Amino acid sequence: MMIRHEGSGVGSGAMVFPGGKVDPADSALREYCTSRDLDEPALTLRIAAIRETYEECGLLLGRTAGSDAYLSGEAVAAFHVRDGSAEAFAAAVAASPIQLATQDLVPLAHWITPAGAHKRFDTHFFVTAVPTDQVAQADGHEAVEVVWTTPVAATAAADAGSRYLMFPTYMNLRKLRHYTSVAAVLEAARANPVFTVRPDITKKDTGLYVRLPVEAGYDMGKLPPGYFRAE
Repeated sequence: MMIRHEGSGVGSGAMVFPGGKVDPADSALREYCTSRDLDEPALTLRIAAIRETYEECGLLLGRTAGSDAYLSGEAVAAFHVRDGSAEAFAAAVAASPIQLATQDLVPLAHWITPAGAHKRFDTHFFVTAVPTDQVAQADGHEAVEVVWTTPVAATAAADAGSRYLMFPTYMNLRKLRHYTSVAAVLEAARANPVFTVRPDITKKDTGLYVRLPVEAGYDMGKLPPGYFRAE
């Protein structure tokens, strides 16, 4: 996970998963993916997830064409992007023998910010196994630190107030902490269809009350006092 820069407009200082916005340049990389049977929006989401993960922490979910193995750390170090733009990433992929491992990203969740919020997001969460030969490093711009942790430890840190997790991140970690291995997470994600979550948040004199759809499968146990903060 990444620690967002304190100057970030949203989620400043939060511990988050690598990720970001879809860019128009992402759709140009369809022919450089390991799977092309997805429709264009679904494939573009995965391309954006791979690009943003590379930009923020240097992990590149890809393979050399014809290989079943993830790119080595040495291969990633040799992969050169002219600048931090999505266009430059697309050009670098097109000029290399790399195929983006889009088929390995398994949908976990889909959250849409409630209507009326100051800023709204339509966010897709994916899970995959990280290449073991690659080393994650924070980009120093959007993220200032890389944190290797477990769902149990991350939610415990949020409960104790030592880490800040945005609500969707916190809830997805609560879901993940029921599994004891990467393989178990991937198996469950493949078996359970994603149900779009639009939180219903009601403010009362006694605090904020959140309702999530039962079909989404979240553990709505007691949240830590003062968990919510305005963005």
